[in-house]
Amino acid sequence: MWVWVFTVATILAIIGGYIAGKKRLMSRNNLLKNSGFENGKEGWQWLEWSGGWAPFKISDKIFRSGIRSAYLPVDSTGESRRTVVWGVVQEVTVKKCHIDCLEGYYYVGRWERGANKQYLQVVIIDLSRKVKGGGNAQIRYILSGVDSPPYNLGNAHYVFVDSDRRKDPKIKKWIYFSMDPSFDFATQWGYEPKEGHLLRVLFEARFDDYILGQGRALADVYYDDLYLGPRTPIHCMRGGGMGERIWY
Repeated sequence: MWVWVFTVATILAIIGGYIAGKKRLMSRNNLLKNSGFENGKEGWQWLEWSGGWAPFKISDKIFRSGIRSAYLPVDSTGESRRTVVWGVVQEVTVKKCHIDCLEGYYYVGRWERGANKQYLQVVIIDLSRKVKGGGNAQIRYILSGVDSPPYNLGNAHYVFVDSDRRKDPKIKKWIYFSMDPSFDFATQWGYEPKEGHLLRVLFEARFDDYILGQGRALADVYYDDLYLGPRTPIHCMRGGGMGERIWY
């Protein structure tokens, strides 16, 4: 009996130490709060004020590390909206550092295409910088799902993170991605977000231009271990993920 109690206590202690270690690791230099979703929805939001968004969930069934991840349950059932976005969002203020690393992992448990424009993307919007013609400067990173820019927007540039621009995501596998927002803003907009700039960061799964009756759009998408901040020995230094990026 005591052996069993000791074993359970030991396992719980190991799990607790692992989660605490994950929190410390993910918090160093990270502008994103609760970046591993171990504290549930704390620090994250969805754009409830937008007519084109749907809420996200927290999963304790599928996760890359710790015991939780963000879950985006894409489902067109009963939808009359042509565009619906499931996503997790944070607004962060740039500190005295380069934001030359944006990285994380996504996992797709199911992918049933019901719209031609059904895809995963990460977006950074500089809320402190307007562009000519109106709107805030944006970089939109396509992770998977489409092989050409979904829209032609005057205030957004698209970057395809993977060189092969996968039309459909890989299923039931955690996929690493990494980007260099400082470089991309400098290349595409001619400036780098500096200290004090307010950024809105969005991790999305979505469909656009959905036509009722053309098929049911279904996907189970998860994000975990997200990071935005300076490149460090443990962030954006591993191989893969960035690929031969293609700008639009």
